[in-house]
Amino acid sequence: MLINIITLKDKLDNDVENALDQLTTDYSIFPANNGDAISIDKYFITNISRSIYGRDLRRGEIGCTISHHLLIKKFSMSADEWSVVCEDDALVTKEIDRILICIEKIKIDQPTVLLLGHSKTIPDNMVFQRLKHPLGNKIVLCDYEFGMNKWVSGCGVGTLSYVINRSAAEILSQHVKAYWVADDWKLIQNMGINVYHPIYPFVWEKLSSSSTTGNSNRPHHNLFSSRFFREVAEVIYSRLRLFFYNDYE
Repeated sequence: MLINIITLKDKLDNDVENALDQLTTDYSIFPANNGDAISIDKYFITNISRSIYGRDLRRGEIGCTISHHLLIKKFSMSADEWSVVCEDDALVTKEIDRILICIEKIKIDQPTVLLLGHSKTIPDNMVFQRLKHPLGNKIVLCDYEFGMNKWVSGCGVGTLSYVINRSAAEILSQHVKAYWVADDWKLIQNMGINVYHPIYPFVWEKLSSSSTTGNSNRPHHNLFSSRFFREVAEVIYSRLRLFFYNDYE
């Protein structure tokens, strides 16, 4: 299975490249679109996105979506069962080798995306993140757990790294033009695609890199921040919602 790296750069950062070079899995570069050097109307429907999100998306956001959509379309026309997508600020861990080898050997009939990591996440904040974002409908692949939570799957999780199967790619490829934010996994889930989050990430984001979408690189899920009361309120709200409704998908 090939890891596809979406990048605007001529060369990957040394630490990103060094992490990839330690894997047995090969990787390939897929040139990204920044939203400035292309005709947006050729690939993206701005009127629909405006009606969904109530604003005009930034050109960087649109370019990110177009890049992922074009790569997924390319994959949908292949004979492969799975494809791995990483962005150029993804710091992969050695554990990714084992999970990718496992995934490559299995076939999941349902359209499926397995996220391998979340944007703006650091190891020190993982315990608190799991309190805020409990996962249900869990599956186990090679002793690694993944789970669902549609409330987590809205914009903000990122498209740092994920594995997608061909049936999911075919659904997304039915849309000649995209109209969503690349990491609106809730919308993608509503298309009939199962979106699973990792219990513990296989990939971390290099937060020192500048974001081409214009988003902040501040780590999320930090209990000891100026957002203390808001963070605690989000934990209480998410737990009560799932206690009363138990609606993970």
